[in-house]
Amino acid sequence: MTTTRNFTLLICACIAVPFLTAMESCNTMDEPEEQHIAFLQEAMPNSGTNIGQHATITISFDASPENLTASSGTLSVSGTKATINGPFPPGPLTLILKWEDGETTLNYIVRPPGIGDEITTATGTTMVFIPAGEFEMGSNAADQENWLNEAPVHTVYVDAFYMDKYEVTNADFQKFVLANPE
Repeated sequence: MTTTRNFTLLICACIAVPFLTAMESCNTMDEPEEQHIAFLQEAMPNSGTNIGQHATITISFDASPENLTASSGTLSVSGTKATINGPFPPGPLTLILKWEDGETTLNYIVRPPGIGDEITTATGTTMVFIPAGEFEMGSNAADQENWLNEAPVHTVYVDAFYMDKYEVTNADFQKFVLANPE
C-alpha cells in the first residue's frame, strides 16, 4: 500500500532581518524610516562679504541639521536656524560647517574694528571701540608739587580696548556689588 501525502510549499520572498525567523520577517513589513536630509538654504551675511570681529552669522536650513559643528565662533542651534557668534580674528575667515547630511564652507573677511565701532554685550551694555595708540603723559610744569608726581613727560602706548558707551550709574554699581559680595 502506497501512501500519498500532499504538501503545500510556502515561498516567501523577503529580506532576512537579524534575530527574526523567516516567517516573522515575511509577515512584518516595517514602514521605512523617513529621512530628513538637512540642506543649507541661506547664510546671513552672505559668504564673501566683510564682517566685524563681533559679527553674528545666521544659517537657515530646510530641516534640523543633526550634529552641526562650526570651525570657528560660538555655535547655537534652534530648530532649522543656527547662529555663530564671534569674536573672529581679523583677516580672511574660512568657516567650515559640518552636519550629519552635509558640509559647506563659508568665506568672510573679518575687518578689525574702527574708531567708535559699537558692540552690545550679552548683558545689553553698549561698548565703543578705542583703538591702540600713544600719547604724552606727565608734566614739565614749574609747579613743584605736581611736577614731582607727574614728571617727566614720557610717551605711553595703550593697547586697543572697548569702553562702556555710557557711564556706570550708582544704582548699576550697587547691583554689581550686591551680586558680587566677595
